[in-house]
Amino acid sequence: MKGKYGPFFGFAVLVMAAIFTLAACGDSDSGDPTSPSGDDPAKVATPTVSPAAGVVDAGTEITLSTSTGGAVIRYTIDGTNPTPAAGTVYSASSKPAITADTTIKAVAYKDGMTDSDVLTAAYTIPIAISSLDQLNAISANAESLSKSYKLMADIAGLTTPIGMVSGGALIPFMGGFDGNGHTVTVNITTGLSDPSTGTFTGLFAGIGGRVHDLKVAGTINITVTGGGAVFAGGVAGIALQTASVSNAASSVDVSAGGSGSDGSVYAGGVLGLSQQGTVSNVYATGDISATAGGGAYAGGVLGVSSGAVSNVYATGGVSAETSGAKSAYAGGIAGTVSSSGGSVSYAYATGSISAKGTGAGIAADEEGQTTIGAGGIAGAATNAPVRYTVALNSGVSADDSTSTSPYNNCSYRITSTSGGEVITNGATNYGKADLVPSGGDYGQHEGSDKEDGEDVSVTGGPLPTPYTAPDQPWWTGTGFSGANWTTVWQWDSAKGLPVLR
Repeated sequence: MKGKYGPFFGFAVLVMAAIFTLAACGDSDSGDPTSPSGDDPAKVATPTVSPAAGVVDAGTEITLSTSTGGAVIRYTIDGTNPTPAAGTVYSASSKPAITADTTIKAVAYKDGMTDSDVLTAAYTIPIAISSLDQLNAISANAESLSKSYKLMADIAGLTTPIGMVSGGALIPFMGGFDGNGHTVTVNITTGLSDPSTGTFTGLFAGIGGRVHDLKVAGTINITVTGGGAVFAGGVAGIALQTASVSNAASSVDVSAGGSGSDGSVYAGGVLGLSQQGTVSNVYATGDISATAGGGAYAGGVLGVSSGAVSNVYATGGVSAETSGAKSAYAGGIAGTVSSSGGSVSYAYATGSISAKGTGAGIAADEEGQTTIGAGGIAGAATNAPVRYTVALNSGVSADDSTSTSPYNNCSYRITSTSGGEVITNGATNYGKADLVPSGGDYGQHEGSDKEDGEDVSVTGGPLPTPYTAPDQPWWTGTGFSGANWTTVWQWDSAKGLPVLR
């Protein structure tokens, strides 16, 4: 759609691009406040500010400075430009404090030199959310869906996704949401319906802003009849190109179904579908299920991803099933990873993965075009990088018993589909040595090590026999060509697995 809610324009095109590139089986404008004003040695350097403009807590003190020695700084908070004769003289002993949404303007000056350019830095204080009523109020209108919020307590009982439909189109959350380490518990059996694209459900129906430091728990159980796509995720049903999710955890069990033969279902522990946004430092522990008359896409973290996914893990079981002549993809991290910007790096999964077709099926072509795919990391990843991942799954299976083609379904330890470009070499990914995928035929796919990765050096599951970190080349970096996990990960000796710091 156009106009006021422009960020959602082009949704249908992007969804199509995210799905139909699958291949064969196998802040405020502050200028540049940190740089001096040009190359003029007679001009005072523009002030710099700390913290950077953006969302800050109430009471945050702002530090102003200039690299020109002996210069004086004046600032204003009323929107006017400061001058050597107007504004408050800045002092390190009396810094301005942000108590409301504020724009600070600052100039530096010194006798015998030209005044600096004016720094502009806008600060926003997030709205505190302490109750279910306050959480639900975010959906009041498009303006409230574009503001910044900070969770101040654990909240339980959310039954309706945050978001709204206006003029027949979904209005996603476009603001900032700081979970502040707290948990929102959901019990959702419905979604927000956009007649032109489908039904969206999760803590948020859709997001286009930043969500971080949040935990989500509970259940999402939704079935839509009569056709139309279904997007379901613990954090959000869909994430737009501008969205980011970081430092988040989901223990939500997600079960999403669609009965129409023309409707696909996208289900993930964190996001149902990501349109070129970013997901980082995230883990999910819930069980994920997508059942559809059309295409079914399910992943431990994301149903479908066209964005960068890094430093993630998932431990829940994942299943995708289609009862129509469509596709079903299931992966420990993502159902599918699209060539239009999708990637997965530094990730592992431990759950059981299953992709199944129970309808008439579509016969694969002579090049092995599949409709049913399962992978320990991704059900399919077409010309999209999948690197530094470890498949520790309890099982991986693909089944389309109704198909007449031996190549209609396939399963691998890492990803069922490569298109020849997914993985640069087998050493960048590892699979549990005793993990033997079932279902499918691999005869059309030379270099199956690309899909299966290299063996983990010990057998057996991560529990009850924990892995020992020093024994794992994928942990120490020796097997990942010098890469290592230790920047944002640490080893949990009790679990025998790496966890996010």
